[in-house]
Amino acid sequence: MTSRAQAGALFGGVTVLVAGLAMRAPIISVAPILTKIQEAYGLGSVAASLLTSLPVLCFGGLAFVAPWLGRRFGMERAIVFMLGLITAGMLVRAVWGPFGLFLGTVLLGSGIAVNNVLMPAAIKRHWTHAVGPLMSTWSVSMAVGPTLAALLTVPLYQALHSDVHLALVVWVVLPVAGLVLFQALRSRLPAANGGGPTPAAARGGLWREPLAWQVSGFLGLQSLLFYSFTGWLPTILAEGGLSDIEAGLGFSVFTIFNIVSSLVYPMIAVRSRRQGGLAAASGSMWLLGIGGLLLAPVSTAYVWAGLAGLGSGASFSLALTLLVLRTRDAATAARLSGMAQAVGYTLAATGPLMMGWAFEASGGWTVPLVVLLAVVPFMTAAGIASGRPVEIGPAS
Repeated sequence: MTSRAQAGALFGGVTVLVAGLAMRAPIISVAPILTKIQEAYGLGSVAASLLTSLPVLCFGGLAFVAPWLGRRFGMERAIVFMLGLITAGMLVRAVWGPFGLFLGTVLLGSGIAVNNVLMPAAIKRHWTHAVGPLMSTWSVSMAVGPTLAALLTVPLYQALHSDVHLALVVWVVLPVAGLVLFQALRSRLPAANGGGPTPAAARGGLWREPLAWQVSGFLGLQSLLFYSFTGWLPTILAEGGLSDIEAGLGFSVFTIFNIVSSLVYPMIAVRSRRQGGLAAASGSMWLLGIGGLLLAPVSTAYVWAGLAGLGSGASFSLALTLLVLRTRDAATAARLSGMAQAVGYTLAATGPLMMGWAFEASGGWTVPLVVLLAVVPFMTAAGIASGRPVEIGPAS
């Protein structure tokens, strides 16, 4: 790689990192103060669950549209516009009362949904020789964002005079910074404003491809685990006997270990011919983490939160990397990403709602955690099947 290409990849990596921070922090920042939001707006458990489920529903519903937006307006221009939509959604959510709380959540969820699909395809298009590092960067950024949100949301809430609105709007700095950087990056990228036609092989046949369904299942089931676990983890820890600060620290342990495996897994995956063993290892970590939280005393909660974090980062980063590894070109990657995230996140959106409903029905967290344990083997099986060295797309 030439020095100019290296500099371009470095700037691209910084931009991908900052943009990625805005992909999860706006959602996860709700969890540490979810009970405060419930009190401020008079929300029940199911209604509060919508604040984490609505973005995931957007991920599923709008993933179909993302490849078309990338072709119609240009992949890079669409990414910039969606960062702006995330910014607008965060402002609406914070300042427009109960209606704005949910409307803003839908807006920011829509922007994240499209960028979820387009960013892996943009990496495949522009940085073919740096897919591993940049997919690691993208995965890590979406783990660092929640970590920052978990560590800082409660202290910020307290420093801002326990004002829920200010605690939510403070994270708007992330999508704004990502928008500025990605707009600057567009001028450096070849064919930055053109999406190009979609090859015929990429337009049809994905829905009849078993491999596409396997990738979709792996992404969806690991996302169901992630959003169910992170949406309620601080509450589970607090009701287990930890203080709000200690529960937030436990959530931070989860996200910190999430970062570790998110960094390592894509680098290993791109160097492996088969990725099934990596999927099996991620499932084992999930099983240990959830099982320990269910069965072990609360004094060891941080250990199990860390193991679940390792499983979460591993499975999520592997799922994103498979979108690139299982396709031959950027157009097909965008199509597979759209399908996988539409199917996967629609499935994942049921998780937090299921957790809230199961808690209200059973009066405790045992039943919800047992249900999550039952999901892990199915996720692992889909990941092992997705790890076969097969590619989708037109022949070279």
